[in-house]
Amino acid sequence: MNSKSHKHIGLEIITLVLLIAATFLLTSILWVLSIWSDLDVNEIIFHLKTPLSGAGNGIITQYMLHTIIPVLFVVVLFIFAVIFLNKQKGFKTLLYIFIAASVLTVVLSVAAFGQNVGLGKYIIEQIQDSPFIEENYVDASNVSLTFPDKKRNLVYLYLESMEMSFSDRQNGGGFDFNCIPELTDIALENECFNGNSKTLNGGYVMPGTNFTMGGLFAQSSGLPLKLGISDTMLDEHGGWDGMYAQPSFFSSITTLGDILNSEGYEQVILFGSDATFGGRRLYFEQHGKYEIKDYNYALENGWIPENYFVFWGYEDEKIFSFAKNELTRLSKQDKPFNLSLLTVDTHFEDGYVCRLCGDEFGDNQYANVMACSSRQVSELIKWIQSQDFYENTTIVINGDHTTMDSDFCDEMPDDYNRKTYTAVINPYSPPENPDKERIYTTMDNFPTTLGALGIKIEGNRLGLGTDLFSAEPTLAETYGVSKMYDELKKKSKFMAKLSNIDSSAEELYNSKNPQGDFAINNIDEQAHTLTISARNFKNLDETLTSAYAIITGLSGDEHENTTELNIENSRIDTVLEGTLSTEGMDISNARIYIKATGQSGIDYPNIAEISGNLYMCNINYYLDYLLSALATGDYSVLMSVNGDAAMSLSDEEMEKLRNMGIREDIQHSIGSSYYAVITGDDVIEELGDEKLKGEGTLPDGSTYSITSQGENASKILLSSVIINGGDHSINRRGLNIVLYNNTTGNVEDSVCFNTNYGLNVSREPKRRGEVDI
Repeated sequence: MNSKSHKHIGLEIITLVLLIAATFLLTSILWVLSIWSDLDVNEIIFHLKTPLSGAGNGIITQYMLHTIIPVLFVVVLFIFAVIFLNKQKGFKTLLYIFIAASVLTVVLSVAAFGQNVGLGKYIIEQIQDSPFIEENYVDASNVSLTFPDKKRNLVYLYLESMEMSFSDRQNGGGFDFNCIPELTDIALENECFNGNSKTLNGGYVMPGTNFTMGGLFAQSSGLPLKLGISDTMLDEHGGWDGMYAQPSFFSSITTLGDILNSEGYEQVILFGSDATFGGRRLYFEQHGKYEIKDYNYALENGWIPENYFVFWGYEDEKIFSFAKNELTRLSKQDKPFNLSLLTVDTHFEDGYVCRLCGDEFGDNQYANVMACSSRQVSELIKWIQSQDFYENTTIVINGDHTTMDSDFCDEMPDDYNRKTYTAVINPYSPPENPDKERIYTTMDNFPTTLGALGIKIEGNRLGLGTDLFSAEPTLAETYGVSKMYDELKKKSKFMAKLSNIDSSAEELYNSKNPQGDFAINNIDEQAHTLTISARNFKNLDETLTSAYAIITGLSGDEHENTTELNIENSRIDTVLEGTLSTEGMDISNARIYIKATGQSGIDYPNIAEISGNLYMCNINYYLDYLLSALATGDYSVLMSVNGDAAMSLSDEEMEKLRNMGIREDIQHSIGSSYYAVITGDDVIEELGDEKLKGEGTLPDGSTYSITSQGENASKILLSSVIINGGDHSINRRGLNIVLYNNTTGNVEDSVCFNTNYGLNVSREPKRRGEVDI
């Protein structure tokens, strides 16, 4: 490039950056609006605040293709323009035209996007605080619920994007054709609260319930999932305040899962995708203690082949097969169960064509996928109805929300009321007024599901929902659908209070404070040193510039030794290593922690920690660990099995355990419960296929209660070692061991050796971490 062109180089760079930004923004907006035809600000805000982990690879790839290729094309054209036109008269003017066009494109794109998603109206609505939710909310924790003498099982099918609209007009749908004939028959032959109308009836979708997590939340809590724009979206370091960073998900509310869990239900939910997406994992773990079996679980447990991935994870054909297996297992338990699942094949855009799909609707792929889903759901229902447990089981089927597909519903009349698909099969009793067609929203599903299980609800209302099996009017019937919709679009301080999101910088910082796995690699008593390492840091979003390890005693002295650690790699791949001086330290009762500074200048006061008897922390093989503990004569060793501890035990290992005083045949008792308390030569132990519990007194008079629950006893696995009222077991799968110092009266270590697979040793958080052996 000659000297004449060099004077334009700064202007050229500015022009190129603006062209790239404008092209990327324009293509992104066009793609989003083509995919999400009914996108609104509430959904945008929620997904900006929740993890994208688990989003379908197909949709992400599609987005990249629609944005990166045009950007590269613009870059190439601009480079050619610079090469061939930079000497031409008027080239500088051309650059200014490009800059002006880029700025105008950005402004118009943002304005058009804002108009399409209703940003202006949303801002106005957020200025207006509506008391509607607070005035009509019924807190389930304050309502009397009466269960029938025999509790009914629940099967809840959340069908992705499924609408009653997909049936034909004769049956109440919105098309000339019916692409869900089986589902149509199921709803009309069972209960969809259509009264005497003989056509399909479903739930209206309200603001905050029109996306997957919002739909699941609404149907199980009776509330819209609203996170206002006034909630802090950026933390003090410029990071998204995602729901995944929160310690809880609407912790103050009582949901369907909470109620059934408190009544002893075993609850399982299946996802064909990563449950982390949209906050689903956090919600279902915290509200009902569901056992979550998602795409990752399927991989880890061999349900699907290694590296298998289609669409969002795995297809619905598999989830229905897994559901049958789970139902067979759950039906053999001596407690009521709730099996829920979320399908995924019918997700926009156009769904996923699996091997079972036909082409009865020609090139209308979405209709073909809907038809396939209808057949598969029908087959699952028929299978359930043929099982012995069906008589005492209620099935609820509901679309999570109306579809967001960009063009599938274009042929529907403008005045057609789109509603989710709804069907309740085998309820405890029919509705009080079976001839009345009900007007309802998906939030009414919460109390209605309980009503379908025969549970009497004081007042017949929970959340913003009404039990449709009762004669109580719904809020949609009382206020009208339009009035209710308008009120729920507005800001709600009450919902912000219920959400329990703490947006203070300190709490955000604490919730995201990195924590890593700590290991003591070597102890050199002669040189008075120990070598440490830390890795596998969670929530570390930046490169560390410095890290220091501090060792201090736990006996009341203030002596500390500090050393700077070597830092390898960056962010989640960070490995910290170094050697600490133990001069003047009693490492049988000490603490080591690591403080660090990030590239942004943020100080992290404690990113990994280990404490207790550091000699024991250096032992990562369970037999050596037990031998070392018992050799001193200072400890009582309390051992409890969670799940199983026998799978990988060899004859040689079993012989060494016998030399320690173990007499029960753990090796040949796979899946059994087991516990032992060893003090010197005194060994108390018990082995069996039921839940085991023992109580006693340690040499210094301290009381203990020890519990073990193996696979043969229950699918709920448990290890508990309670000493003087405090539970010290890590409660992880394998052999959980607690060391109690009979001289000092302290619990000095808590560790779990996974003798089921022989893969790792886990130690108590704030004391250890996880270390490979």
